[in-house]
Amino acid sequence: MLLILKILYWRNNMKKHVFLLLLTFTVLFCAQAQSLGAGVSIDAQGSLKIDAPLYVIDNNPKNPKIKPAPSTMNLKVIARIYLGGNREESLEITGGIVKGRLSITVKKPDMKFFTSVATLDNIPAELFTNGADVQIGDIILKIDDEGIKSYDFFSFGLYSNYQVKLSAETERESYYIDGYGYYFTYSLGDVNISCKFNQPLENRAWYREIDIHFKPGWNITRYGEYFDNELQRVVDTQTSTLPPPNAVWVLFKI
Repeated sequence: MLLILKILYWRNNMKKHVFLLLLTFTVLFCAQAQSLGAGVSIDAQGSLKIDAPLYVIDNNPKNPKIKPAPSTMNLKVIARIYLGGNREESLEITGGIVKGRLSITVKKPDMKFFTSVATLDNIPAELFTNGADVQIGDIILKIDDEGIKSYDFFSFGLYSNYQVKLSAETERESYYIDGYGYYFTYSLGDVNISCKFNQPLENRAWYREIDIHFKPGWNITRYGEYFDNELQRVVDTQTSTLPPPNAVWVLFKI
């Protein structure tokens, strides 16, 4: 009888230990994995994962619109990290555009890439609260267009609150997205900057509002612009803001 009670006690304690062990692994995984919205997440290894519907621009000269990518679309996606100046490095990536859906995993950048501090879009160092000397890199997603000439390398990204508009070019018809764009930056440390300032740009002033807060790892920045209260100048904005549920991944068609 005593032996049976000992066995039952051991079994009950083993169940508790197994449950606690599973709970601990679950908590650790959830603490490391992070969802950034719009089908974007960061896994426990620090890789950037994107799994979301893809959209293209209907090439209609009079009324261009964004529409779902065709289910027959299968394209290779490549990823590079921009490190300032003319420096770019290839990132390891798996997946691609599969049956009209963007499904990729971009591996955490190799630390050897970060050999110098990249300027954060020409923001003067004295305007940083901290992090002016932190090494960063912006991810660039492109289509491997070998033999494919119908898609623009640099028109592949995440947008919200958008309208498709005709560009001012006269040589050929082309389009652009007027709205918020989202960019992904890998940072090696904390970066904080919150300010408003004017910056010369060629023959005009560049009015800017910055509210950026990077943590080590992947970060999202929302870019946009608006007219000031007097409707006399356009103000560019950069804000550390997650994309809303209606944000979409778009590949420009030309």
